[in-house]
Amino acid sequence: VTNVAISVVLVCGYIIVEPDTELVTIFVERELFQCATVVVLLHTLETNIVAIARQSIEVLTAAHHRLAVASLLRMVCDAVVELDADLNMVEDCPALSNALFRAKGKSLQGLPLKQFFILGDEGQIEELLSFPNTTSAASDPSAAL
Repeated sequence: VTNVAISVVLVCGYIIVEPDTELVTIFVERELFQCATVVVLLHTLETNIVAIARQSIEVLTAAHHRLAVASLLRMVCDAVVELDADLNMVEDCPALSNALFRAKGKSLQGLPLKQFFILGDEGQIEELLSFPNTTSAASDPSAAL
């Protein structure tokens, strides 16, 4: 807004001092181009700042939800383990180490979950823990059988 007001004052002053219409036209076109450029840049900057702020809020909200869920799970479970996409433990879980009578100081981080199941059950465990297909037990009762 300030740039537009300054441009209008400059144009009016220039028209009074120099009545040559070709020079005035060139001057006005340049001023309008500069004003339009500033408006577009400011709009782009504002849009990017708003997008970054929204992403930051979403990340914080997701982190708070994750902590809340983990707290609830710890209230009802002996041990809570976070797994990555390959079913490996993301971080050490001392509660699980104690429950498995593992030696202190040995971290569970990075170990595959299937290492703790009976041989031959790995395929069934991986199937149970894999991402669900489009058909679920809720929509197809025979799928649970």
